[in-house]
Amino acid sequence: MEMERVGVPAFEKPLHNVIRPINDLWLWWVLASVVSYLIGRILPTKLFGTSALVSFIELPISTTILTIPVIWVLHRYLLNFNWKQWIVVNIIGMLVAIVGLVIVVVFEFTFLGIVGGVIHVVMHQPISKDSSISPITSLWFYASVTLVFASAFSIAQWRVLRQYTREHGLGLWVSANIISLLIGAPLLLVAKDAISNAYVTTLAGAVVIAMTAFIVGYTLMQILRPYAPAAAPA
Repeated sequence: MEMERVGVPAFEKPLHNVIRPINDLWLWWVLASVVSYLIGRILPTKLFGTSALVSFIELPISTTILTIPVIWVLHRYLLNFNWKQWIVVNIIGMLVAIVGLVIVVVFEFTFLGIVGGVIHVVMHQPISKDSSISPITSLWFYASVTLVFASAFSIAQWRVLRQYTREHGLGLWVSANIISLLIGAPLLLVAKDAISNAYVTTLAGAVVIAMTAFIVGYTLMQILRPYAPAAAPA
C-alpha cells in the first residue's frame, strides 16, 4: 500500500493582493519620499496662524498633504489600498510620537538631571550645565526620540500593510524605519548647519531623504515580494 504523501502546507494568502511586480517599488518609494520632502520645504510652517491650538489642528493637515505621494505609490501596487486608513494611522502615529516625545523630554530633564547631579556631588565637583554627562544624555535623548518617532509611525502604518502580508514583516518594517531615521536625522541637521544657501541645503536634504528612503522602500519591496506576481520575462 502506497504511503500517503505529506504535502507542504499551502501558502497562506493575505487579505488583499499585490497587483503587480514590485521590482521597481523601491525607486517609486524614493521618488515619492523626495517629493514629500520638497513639498514640506515649500509648505509654510504655519498655514493658518501661530496659536498653539491652530498649530495642533494644522498638524494632521500637514501630515495628510505630505503622505499623498506615498499613497499614490502604495495604491499603484496594492489592491484595494485604503488611503483614508493610511492617513488616519499616520496621524495617530504622529500623535503617539508627540506624547512619547513629551515623556522622553520629562525623563531627560528630571531623572538624568538627578543622575548627573549625584555624580558631580560624589566626585566633589560643582554642578554645571556644561558637564561631562551632557554628551551622554544628548546621545540618549537623540536615540530615544528616533526610536519613539520611527516606532510610532511604522507600527501605525503596519496596521494597513499587514493586510497584504498576513502579519509577516513587522520587525523588518520597524527596523528599517528606525535605521533610516537614525542615519537621516543627523545628516539633515549637519546639512542645515553647514550650508548657508537655502537652495543647496534643500538639494542636500533631498539627497539624504533619497538615501534613507531607499532603505525603507527596499525593505518594503522584500516584505511584499513573496505575495507579488512575478515579473514578465524580457
